[in-house]
Amino acid sequence: MNNAETFLKIYNKVDKILTTDNSTKYELYSEKVRNSTKPIIRQFREQLYDYGDLRNAIVHRPKDGNNYIAEPLDKVVKDFERILAVLENPPKVLPKFQFKVEGAKQSDKLDTVLKIMNENSFSQMPIFDDSGKVVEVINTNTISRWVGRNIGSEGILKENPSISELFEQDIEYKANYKFISRNCDIYEAYSHFTEQMEKLNRNLDVLFITENGESSEKLLGLITVADITKLMS
Repeated sequence: MNNAETFLKIYNKVDKILTTDNSTKYELYSEKVRNSTKPIIRQFREQLYDYGDLRNAIVHRPKDGNNYIAEPLDKVVKDFERILAVLENPPKVLPKFQFKVEGAKQSDKLDTVLKIMNENSFSQMPIFDDSGKVVEVINTNTISRWVGRNIGSEGILKENPSISELFEQDIEYKANYKFISRNCDIYEAYSHFTEQMEKLNRNLDVLFITENGESSEKLLGLITVADITKLMS
């Protein structure tokens, strides 16, 4: 099988995947790509457009005997194969982002939290209630706001507040986090960050991973925008 035949075989499989993502009405391949609501399709949209154009160049040009005039390069076929493999089996957020989630309680003092954040190079931490449920996320911006409001005339902090005391005035965007299920793929997870930026022009702090994406469930891991952006390049 030559590269053109292999490429067309891959194209047909991709086209079938795109068909299941849309309505039963007939749509051109390019329309399926454009109209897809799946984050994973949006991630590869430009490449899928390009490979659709290449497919048209292959099948709509006359053959030289039994050979296609347009013959895709080896690297093009390999890249299309890679995209097909991802579309068929999108990588999930677990086990990539599975780990024990460190956090603090509302009653914990600021110095305790600062020590944990410093030792682990955390820029933010989840805050739990007594039942272990996430009630807020505290970050370095929250702490710096509190410090700015409470530093004394001699440049010395005279208080060591509980974390709950920082909630009222110093969290810029309250409940700036979401929960996703363990079956969420990394492209859908990434879309939560990009969509919030597009709609609200600010970053989502974190995605918490639980069994079914419910806030009442045990945390299985978490994702920040810095974590997941590395996988999207």
